Amino acid sequence: MNTMPHVSECRDSPPSRSHALRVLISDQEADAAEILAMVMSLEGHTVAVARNADEALQLTDLLRPDVTILDIGMPGLDGKKVAQRIRQAPWGASNLIVALTGFGEAVDGVCARGSDFDDQFTKPMAPSQLLCRIAAWRHIQCRSTR
Repeated sequence: MNTMPHVSECRDSPPSRSHALRVLISDQEADAAEILAMVMSLEGHTVAVARNADEALQLTDLLRPDVTILDIGMPGLDGKKVAQRIRQAPWGASNLIVALTGFGEAVDGVCARGSDFDDQFTKPMAPSQLLCRIAAWRHIQCRSTR
């Protein structure tokens, strides 16, 4: 049994962009994850894709992502548990963690106070929404380092 993620699921972004981020996308819907990964790569970010929570946790140790996009409803260990483990890592406190859900209102409030998620989007989501959220987070990060 191969427990390591496939090499094809990690993409190095073009080096032409300054301030590239490390982005981890974990979604059980492979097509949705690949499309989002392509968008993030085109933005100049280094992207890793995980098909499930176990792969996501392995990749967080390798990649130490700046931005993590997690499907909440993954089978087995869900996105909430993965977000919790990322927050517990020494480098995970300032990570932008975004929840993706196909359930809409049924899981509203996943980003409530005390949650490990910074934001949540309902599928299908326009990639531009996510890019705007990342830009806002990045702006806050830049201002806090001044």
